[in-house]
Amino acid sequence: MVETPTTRALQPGADIPDARGRTGLHRTGLDLSGNPGVEVHEVELIASPWHVLRRTTLNVQTRDGS
Repeated sequence: MVETPTTRALQPGADIPDARGRTGLHRTGLDLSGNPGVEVHEVELIASPWHVLRRTTLNVQTRDGS
């Protein structure tokens, strides 16, 4: 099941403004395309009270192609 704002609790910094007025922090990094050997699958916002902490899930292609 894909989580959406309606299926999980609203999170400051992601769905609603955090203490600094920021939203959408969970989307940062999903559009990275500078390295074709790296594919970003998910960016999860862990904390955003002042410093932003994200967990990124990705696939990395090695030099031998695996």
